[in-house]
Amino acid sequence: MKDVYYLSGIDWVMYALDLSARRRTGIGTYSQVILDLAGVSPARDMEEAAAQFIRRLPVLHGRICRALNLAPYWNIPSRVLSVDSISSSSVSSREKALAVLEKAVNTPFARKDQHLRFYSVIHPQGSYFSLVFDHLILDARGAETLLSMFNEFSAGGKIIFDAPVQGHQLSAWKRKFSAGRRVNRFFRALGQPAEAGGRAGRERMPGGAECVFRHHTFDVQQSRRIAELADEKAGYLMLMPYTLAAVISALHDSRLGKCSRGGEYLIPVNLDTRSADKCRKDVFFNHVSFLFFRVRKEDSGDMENILATVKDQMYGQVKNGFPRDLEEASLLMRIVPARLLHYVLGTVMRENEAAFAFSFNAAGGFASAEFIRVPVRGVFHTPRVPVPPGMGVFFTRYGERLSVVFSYLRGMISEAGADAVMERIRARLLGGSDAG
Repeated sequence: MKDVYYLSGIDWVMYALDLSARRRTGIGTYSQVILDLAGVSPARDMEEAAAQFIRRLPVLHGRICRALNLAPYWNIPSRVLSVDSISSSSVSSREKALAVLEKAVNTPFARKDQHLRFYSVIHPQGSYFSLVFDHLILDARGAETLLSMFNEFSAGGKIIFDAPVQGHQLSAWKRKFSAGRRVNRFFRALGQPAEAGGRAGRERMPGGAECVFRHHTFDVQQSRRIAELADEKAGYLMLMPYTLAAVISALHDSRLGKCSRGGEYLIPVNLDTRSADKCRKDVFFNHVSFLFFRVRKEDSGDMENILATVKDQMYGQVKNGFPRDLEEASLLMRIVPARLLHYVLGTVMRENEAAFAFSFNAAGGFASAEFIRVPVRGVFHTPRVPVPPGMGVFFTRYGERLSVVFSYLRGMISEAGADAVMERIRARLLGGSDAG
């Protein structure tokens, strides 16, 4: 078939992870990008713009099918039959507004062809506007870019969407199998299975299991200080390794994060290195790369040791072409039925259970100072964390301000414990050693 979007290997992996999430929690791999606004956008303007915008995007109402060549593709309807209205509400405090948004990302979509929802929540200090999205159709930067394009469209801009097209990539089998062998060796070398013991994320969770979030946005001065410390301690343009090291140290001191029987923490990290222009061209589907880090538990109390380990492994994986090998090898997985792939990935994840998930969104897709004529104070994400590991830490930059979100499955940690984790993360990032 021509003029269709065949899923990439990473898209197919995300689909398998979606199946896993639904089986364990009853909810798919959803995420949410939130705009913190200093005022309130006119409700009618937003509703009308959103309805017209979504009607131009039948890709958002597609579903996965298989072609005769066995490659999965995204079946896009010829037109949009229904458009959901923006869910609007008004509450008495910022904390209650965030609670509404937490519930939003934990609510399953009503239909199989629904992959996003808009929310507007007004509170005394302003409002939040959010986009809850399905990771089958958007990644983090893609979601921010879509919000940016919606903002331009609402201001009268002409946004032309071409249906995404991608070939089946059913060729160069020798190269793909070679990449697959290298990836297999890499995962076999990651370490021993995780320690036995209580980890909620390893068990089958009851339907409707929710993720809980803790969020903090640093002010401009603090964000600059963090960047300076990253340059000083990790090197130029090493903000990702610095933030990862700070989180490993904080979670280690909080006695959180499963480690292997060999005494190592395993941390999967996803990155998106695309340019802003590339993001606007490839808004939909998944374009992230993955790196995997192992840090010895005995070294996790010292930021310098953690940084040295993380940087060494990052350079090694990039030099050896691991991200590209994983991308090539994952293309092979598309011919495997999704349920079988779910089983295989589940086995790999049990044998190499992560301590926590980590994501660093260094260059966001939303950069405008205003959203529908209202000043934007910040942008952050509240993703439902993969299960296992059942918790993760996610960084976003908007302008000069850095935001961090700690996401965890309800019941894995107490509210006081989650607050203490965030205090430790903030302290580590700003150069401190205690939660304060």
